[in-house]
Amino acid sequence: MRKLQLFALALVGGLSAASVCMGYEITTHALITDHAYRVSTLNPQAANSITHVLGLDRLADDQPFAFQGEPNSTPYYDDAAVANPSDNLPPVSSSLSVPRDPQDQERAVLNTLVSRNYVPGASGAAIEQQVRAWLMRGAVREDDNDYKAFGLWRDDDDRDLDPYGRLFRAFRHFYDPLLDRASDQQSLCATYGCVKSINWALGRTAPLNPASDTDDTSRRNHFTWQDARNNYWWALQCSELKTLNSAFCRPSRRAVWSAICVDSCGRAGSGSVIARWPPALR
Repeated sequence: MRKLQLFALALVGGLSAASVCMGYEITTHALITDHAYRVSTLNPQAANSITHVLGLDRLADDQPFAFQGEPNSTPYYDDAAVANPSDNLPPVSSSLSVPRDPQDQERAVLNTLVSRNYVPGASGAAIEQQVRAWLMRGAVREDDNDYKAFGLWRDDDDRDLDPYGRLFRAFRHFYDPLLDRASDQQSLCATYGCVKSINWALGRTAPLNPASDTDDTSRRNHFTWQDARNNYWWALQCSELKTLNSAFCRPSRRAVWSAICVDSCGRAGSGSVIARWPPALR
């Protein structure tokens, strides 16, 4: 997994360094993510690029992950966590593996960045399958927030809803390292639930205590660092593992796993930006 560690640490480190910004502004977060991509080893133009090590240099620049072989050309899946991912594939049950599609919300962000010459491309739709776009998609979707107004849930925007139920992801983006706690907004945490950002982004039970830390197989977030690792592993090793269903390991599915890996890194990196804000800005 050394290749993935190099890739994700470079990305998340770049995102974490860009820690002075305000608000849950999805276009800003997408642009920060793209700037992190530009200075990361994932950028093929970087002097120390690892794209050749990851095999990305052998893929099409505009559409590196082709999904035509998947049912309904599914771009990616929202899979519940599995135990022992080195021995088990993602779930195949329709209730635990839900197709997700690119949305107008994400395209609008990409269109804005392209039209204002912040990101190269002909349009948002034209670049939305690029690696950098999958990273930005992760950052945009990590800001998905369902909220209550007058006691009623509001989710009437142009994104697809979380298939596992309403969720206010923002209250999973805070961590106080001095007191080892999540957000302390008691009334809001009682309404929406609060989780330490390090647990939320990493998908682990106790990331600061290696002796007791384990993969959180009941995690609500299915696009964590752990999910990035898992999907990268499946993409690379699926057909080699004798205990797995080789028919399930077709090239189109491996491409989907690669896309989920990149998307998850974008989400984990976006959450780490918020976690590093000074308390006064939170």
